[in-house]
Amino acid sequence: MKIDLELILKIAQLFTPILIFIFGILFLKSIESTKKHIERQSHFYKKWADEFFNTCDDFMKCTERMLALFWFIASNPNINEACPNYQKEFNDLFPALLELKLRIRRLVPFAPKFGNTVGNNASEIFTKLSELFEQKKGNVDPIVNLIFEFNKAAKLAHGEMLANKK
Repeated sequence: MKIDLELILKIAQLFTPILIFIFGILFLKSIESTKKHIERQSHFYKKWADEFFNTCDDFMKCTERMLALFWFIASNPNINEACPNYQKEFNDLFPALLELKLRIRRLVPFAPKFGNTVGNNASEIFTKLSELFEQKKGNVDPIVNLIFEFNKAAKLAHGEMLANKK
C-alpha cells in the first residue's frame, strides 16, 4: 500500500482554508457572545451608577432647600406670619429626605470601597437636620462640612460603580 503524498498535500490544501474558515466563524461567534455579555453587564452598572448619581443630587437639593428654609425660619422670629408655608415646607421635606437616604443605602453596595461613607454621611446629614428641626436653632456649619464629605465620597463611589466589571 503506497501512500501518495501529493494527493494528501492536495487534500490538505483543499481543506485547510475550509477548516480555518469554520474555526474563524466559531471564534468570531464566541467573541461576539462575550462582547454582548460584557455590554449587558456594563449597561447594568451604568444604570445603577446613573441612579446613584441622580439620587445623591436629589438628596443634596433637598438638603440645600431645608438649610435655606431653616435659615429663613431661624433668622426671622415672625416667619410664620410673613411666610407660613416655610415651616410647612421644611416639615414636608423630611419624608423626601428620608426616602432619598434609604435609596442611597440601597444603591451603595455597588461601590464597596466608598459606598458606606456616602451612606453614613447621608445618615449624619439627616440626623443633624433632624436636630435642627427639633431645637429650632443650631449651627449649620457641621452640616455644610458633612455635605462636602458626602459629595467627595459620592464622586468616588460613582466612579467605582462605573469602573465595576464584576
